[in-house]
Amino acid sequence: MLVSDFNLTHKIPLISLAKELLIELLVISGTSMSCPYVAGVYALISSQRPTLSVHEIYALIQGSASPIPWYYNPSILSSAAQQGTGLVNAVSALKWESQVLPTQLNLGFSSTTVTRNLTITNRTTRSKTYTFSHRPAGGMQYAEFATWQYGMMYPWYASTTFSTQSILIQGGQSATIQVSVAPPDFTPNTQLFPFYTGYVVVNNNYETYTIPYVGMCFASRSKYSNTNKTFRIQLRRIVYTII
Repeated sequence: MLVSDFNLTHKIPLISLAKELLIELLVISGTSMSCPYVAGVYALISSQRPTLSVHEIYALIQGSASPIPWYYNPSILSSAAQQGTGLVNAVSALKWESQVLPTQLNLGFSSTTVTRNLTITNRTTRSKTYTFSHRPAGGMQYAEFATWQYGMMYPWYASTTFSTQSILIQGGQSATIQVSVAPPDFTPNTQLFPFYTGYVVVNNNYETYTIPYVGMCFASRSKYSNTNKTFRIQLRRIVYTII
C-alpha cells in the first residue's frame, strides 16, 4: 500500500491510520516510489490531451520538471545523473504549450567541447520568443559508487554557448538551435571515472523547459578496454540511460 500524509487541506494522521489498519510504516525513497506518481501524471495528461503521443507526453513531463539542490549542500544543484530533470510538476506538464527535443543530452566521452542540437516546437497559434540559458549541476565519480562516499557531488561545472540567445517561433512552427557544452576546466583523476552534469534551460514567458546533460571527463573509453565487463556495462548506464 502506498500512503502519503499530504493533501490540500490537512495532514492525515498516519500513525493512527496504521494502527487502525494493523500495518507498519516505513519511510523510503527512490524510483520505485516515484514511478506510481509519474504514472499518474502521465494518465492525467493523456486523459486531458488525448491527441498527444506517448513520446510527446514524456517530453512534457520531463521538460517541465524542476531540478532541486543537493540535500547535503544546497549550494550545489543535485547531479542530473541522480535526479534526472528533477521534481515533476503535473500542472506545468498539463498546461504548457511547447515541445523541446531531445529531452536529454548525452555528451558521451569527451575532454573537449561537444555540440548538440535542440529543436523547439511552438504548439500554439501565436508567436513565442524563446531564450536559452544554463544551470550547471554537481559532478560525480563513478569509482565512489561502491564506497561510503556514494552520492558525493562536486562543483565541477561545465560552461555553455548557444548559436543564438533568443529566437522567435511562429505558431505551429519549429526551429533548431545549437548548444555547445565545454567540460569543467580542471584536470580530474580519470581513474575515478569523473563525469559532469547540468541543465540547458529554454524559457518563454511562463514556460521553463529543462534539458539535462551528462558527459564524461575523458576522451574515450578505449583507455579502459581492459576494465572488467560488468564495470563497462555500468559505465555505459551512467552516460546513456540514467537520465
